[in-house]
This record gives sequence, structure tokens and C-alpha cells, in this order.
Amino acid sequence: LPPPPAPPPPPPPPAESVAADPMRKVGPQGVPMLFRVAEGRSNVTSVELISQPVIGSARVEGLDVVYQPPAEFKGTQEFDYRLQTTKGVSTPAKLTAVVTPVASAGPEKTASAWAGKTIVLDLFAGAEGGPFVAAQVLGVSNPAAVEALIAPQGPGRLALFAAPRGAFHGEVVVRY
Repeated sequence: LPPPPAPPPPPPPPAESVAADPMRKVGPQGVPMLFRVAEGRSNVTSVELISQPVIGSARVEGLDVVYQPPAEFKGTQEFDYRLQTTKGVSTPAKLTAVVTPVASAGPEKTASAWAGKTIVLDLFAGAEGGPFVAAQVLGVSNPAAVEALIAPQGPGRLALFAAPRGAFHGEVVVRY
């Protein structure tokens, strides 16, 4: 009898897929965000941006991606990248940059003081980046002429109260 035929060779291993991972970063207005897209991967040879954010700009630096939001922008931007590895080109993946407002006590507030009239200024009007839970008076330009204090004004709100002393009238600066 003839010998049995040799078994067929085993199939080649399946091609290794190359995948880039989606990433999300949160950072403040105007501050660059660094996406380390190749971190933990020894086989990455280059990074390519496939799309740009609508607001701000993105660039490749080495094997990282840097997103630069404009100073005034707050919100979310998305853009895509892919990796070149020793095993091939990855599928595209999304980078998401969430830009948060920089905490701000709000715009400077100016008021004129008149004898007998207490000035009440809402400290949260125009403020961003809270929640704010406290404030304190740091200085008064003319403490002999105006008494200033910060106190609650309704639930979760603070107000600056400035009361002129005696017959004082004019402008005063209160830092808080």
C-alpha cells in the first residue's frame, strides 16, 4: 500500500490588526493638551493627523499629538489620527479635547458710592469655572470712607456690600 498523503500545512496565522485607541483629554482654555497616542506601544513608527479640529489647531510632535485651543474657546473638539506601526497602518481613531473655562471671579465691577446708599454687587455675575463657595474682601482703596463685606445673597450666591461712611460719595475700589 502506498503511504498516506501528507497532511496539509497549517493555515498562516491571521493578520494582526493594528488599532489606534480613541482618547479624551480635559484641560483649561488656552493651554495645550498633549495626547500620548503611542504610549505603551513599542512598534509605532509615526503618527498622522487625518483631520483637524474645527476650532483650534492640532499638530504631531514626535509620536504625540498636541491640541492648542484658542484662549477664549470653551467646549469640545474632535479630530482623527492614525498610527504607522511595524505591522502596518492602524484604523483611524478619534481624539476628543474638552476645553473648560478658567476659573474667573468675573469681570471687574465698578460702582459709585453715595452717602446713605449701600451698594450691592452680585459676585457671581459673569463668573466662570465655578462652583464658587467663598470670597473675601482683600482690600478697600479708601477704608475710612467705605465699609465693605461679602455675605450670602440668596441660596448659593454671594454679594459684595459696600456702605459709604458719613457723607462720602465718589468712586471706591474693593478687591476680593
